[in-house]
Amino acid sequence: MNNKICLNINANEHNQLVAEANACRKCPIEIFLEEKEGKQQLCSKETSQDDDLIQTLVGTPNRQLASNIIFSAIKALPSSMDDASKYNLVFQSLADAKPKDAYEARICTQAAVLHAQGLDFLERARSVLFDDGTMAKDHWHKILMKTATRLLDLHNKTLETLNRYRQKGEQRIVVQHVNVNDGGKAIVGNMIMATGESNK
Repeated sequence: MNNKICLNINANEHNQLVAEANACRKCPIEIFLEEKEGKQQLCSKETSQDDDLIQTLVGTPNRQLASNIIFSAIKALPSSMDDASKYNLVFQSLADAKPKDAYEARICTQAAVLHAQGLDFLERARSVLFDDGTMAKDHWHKILMKTATRLLDLHNKTLETLNRYRQKGEQRIVVQHVNVNDGGKAIVGNMIMATGESNK
């Protein structure tokens, strides 16, 4: 039995998803289109019979929430990317990160978008220097570089947020016991105290 999980799609998205299916052929998740009951459907062989592709990627049983997270991320990617690349980036980022719930999925897609936008602004900053039609090249270069730096910095902070969320706020505390003999001295922070003396 060939297990296939399908997602009904709007006819207007047909061409986009055909391109996306082709782009994903050599990626961890193989995505393709299939016609079923007169509707084009996005399918994958990687998911089990009872799981929806989108829900599996996002890590939530809520189909509408999962779709919203994925397509919101796709819309937020740089306009310089073609549709197939946008779909591919979001799908493969989720496949690689394996979010356990919708919160992780949001953070993962946000990180992917911020990284893509940051690199896009770096490319703009580079190209503006070589564009003969651009006035005040240095001015625009600085602005674009500043924006790129902020986006990539936010991307790094987003990854830190993801790590903290996955650790569920766990903090490691190392407790060390120090034995001091009579007449010895113990170092506490930057203070040196003789044993038997009070720290006042």
